Amino acid sequence: MEAEAIVAHHNARHPETRVEVRGVAGAPGSAFVLRLFGDLDMKRSTDLGPVLEAVLAACPRGSSLYLDLAGVSYISSTGIGLVTALLTRGQERGVGLTLVRVPQKMSVILSTLGLLSFFRVEQEAPQTEGEP
Repeated sequence: MEAEAIVAHHNARHPETRVEVRGVAGAPGSAFVLRLFGDLDMKRSTDLGPVLEAVLAACPRGSSLYLDLAGVSYISSTGIGLVTALLTRGQERGVGLTLVRVPQKMSVILSTLGLLSFFRVEQEAPQTEGEP
C-alpha cells in the first residue's frame, strides 16, 4: 500500500494522532482496518485529511475499510466532518466503510446529528494480519 509512507510520515510528525492501517486476516488486499488514536479536533482533523484520503485511494474498488475509533478520545465538528467525508469518498470510489468500536459519546453525537444511520457500525473490528 503506497499510503504506508504517508501514514509513517504523519505518525512521525504527529504522534498525538497516530494512524495504523492493517490488512484483515484472510482477506489480503480486499479489507483493511484503519485505526485512529488521539483527539480529532480542528487542527488534528485538518492534518489527518490527506492521510485518510491516501489510505482510501490505496483501497481497491470493491474492498472494505473498517474505521476503528476506539482510540479516539475527543472529536470536534471538524472531526465529524472528516469521518463523514471519508464515507462519501469511499462511496464514490466503491469502497465500503464500516465504523467499529465507536465510543459512546461519539455515537451519541453522530446520532443527534442524524448521521449515524448513514454508516454501517459494528462492535468489533475484524482480526488483522499479524494479530494473535
